[in-house]
Amino acid sequence: MQVNREINEIKKNLNQGKYIEAKKRAKKIIKTFPNDYNSWEILGIVYSKTKNFRDAEKVLKKALELAPKAFSIWYNLAHALYSSGDLNSAIESYKKCIELKPDFLNAFLGLGKIYVEQGGFSKAENLYRKVIDLKENYAPAHYSLGLVLHQLGRLEEAEKSYKKSIILDPKLYQAHSNRAVILSTEGKFTEAITSYEEALSYSGDNAYMLNNLGNAYEAVGKINEAIISYQKAATIEPKYADAHYNLGLTLEKLNRDIEAKKHFRLALEAKSDFEDAKHMLSALEGITTPSAPLAYVKNLFDGYAKNFDNSLVNALEYNIPEKLSKLILAKTQTRSYGAVLDLGCGTGLLGNLIKDRCEYLEGVDISPMMLDKAREKKVYDSLECMNITNYLAQANMRFDNIVATDVFIYIGELSQIFKSIKKRSEISGHFSFSTEHSDKDEYYLEKTGRYSHSRHYIERLCLEYRFELKHFQVQNLRKEKSGYIKGGLYILSF
Repeated sequence: MQVNREINEIKKNLNQGKYIEAKKRAKKIIKTFPNDYNSWEILGIVYSKTKNFRDAEKVLKKALELAPKAFSIWYNLAHALYSSGDLNSAIESYKKCIELKPDFLNAFLGLGKIYVEQGGFSKAENLYRKVIDLKENYAPAHYSLGLVLHQLGRLEEAEKSYKKSIILDPKLYQAHSNRAVILSTEGKFTEAITSYEEALSYSGDNAYMLNNLGNAYEAVGKINEAIISYQKAATIEPKYADAHYNLGLTLEKLNRDIEAKKHFRLALEAKSDFEDAKHMLSALEGITTPSAPLAYVKNLFDGYAKNFDNSLVNALEYNIPEKLSKLILAKTQTRSYGAVLDLGCGTGLLGNLIKDRCEYLEGVDISPMMLDKAREKKVYDSLECMNITNYLAQANMRFDNIVATDVFIYIGELSQIFKSIKKRSEISGHFSFSTEHSDKDEYYLEKTGRYSHSRHYIERLCLEYRFELKHFQVQNLRKEKSGYIKGGLYILSF
């Protein structure tokens, strides 16, 4: 028997998926040549291919007894250990492989993958940069470095690494897709669309990428293209909750409510605790809930954060912070806002306008990414990442003005907010806010998933919690579709 020829035949069996035949041949060689380490190694590979990692580990260790300096055995053992969940032993095996063959790049990549899974991103980054030093034009290393930088939030560097890997290997569809995710985060949706389309051209239809492509189309106003992408994603993965949810949102914007409800229900069938879908289904079925789910609001505004100011102010002609701040100032004697609490401060649109006339300015918001944008403006003395209802229920407050612009569109029942402000405020002051205005009684969950409030409802709360209504007016809040949403501006004293 010629061992090398037989091992080559076993490799062919593995490539063809003929694992039983491969195992039979490997055992036959070992029976005849029990001290041939190559035969033990190939049997270990067979066991790994068939996901029998414990047996793979045993026979590979036998191979190492025969050839302790064979770097490939250490590499294959590391893979088996990793696959069986013994990460620490896998790390040591990868390190031994690298010690024996310092230019074996796959071992670096395998070790880096474990570091990433353990949260050792800096270790992984150093490792991948070492691989790039060894072989500058190695696409997998640039891609892996991009993944680490992406995890670390260093998006600009990550995007460059993905781009470099694509230049070296245009068919690396994961790099196209991940680069598109970053481009979308940065608001570069047209470029993101191109990257997703490139990824799909190499990967074939992929539900995850099609869903993300739909989001990018939606962002640039290509609604029909977005619908097609979401539909494809949901067809490929019928239980893909996000695809059904996004399709439902898009159909609702086109007033195709029956279809939208169908897809919100499908999203809930796929993911029973999908609060966003529950909320939108309630909105379309005319069921008014007390408030939108916190996760829904957080996710919504985290997604808006990057382009929030430009989209809201320029595209939607939103100027309520400016109008409300002028109304508040007109009510004061000193031309100062004093100490201000900005509830649902977002990116700091209001804070940016009033900072110069504030003695102290504090902002509260549920979205970490919106608060990151607010911090960049450097206008707040303090920023808190909290649900505003929880904040008000525990804060000791000495604010002359408490302001909430476009916040109550995600909270229907305002009783607890009024109660907390009245109970916990240590000084008298003004509570000013905007609403989406409604002529209906009380508050109402609109089809959009936002809440509208009536003047009658606000007046009832004022009476119950002893606020005095100082000012009310109805005006355009912002653009939506072909018209404007009517808003109510209120100034109350407490």
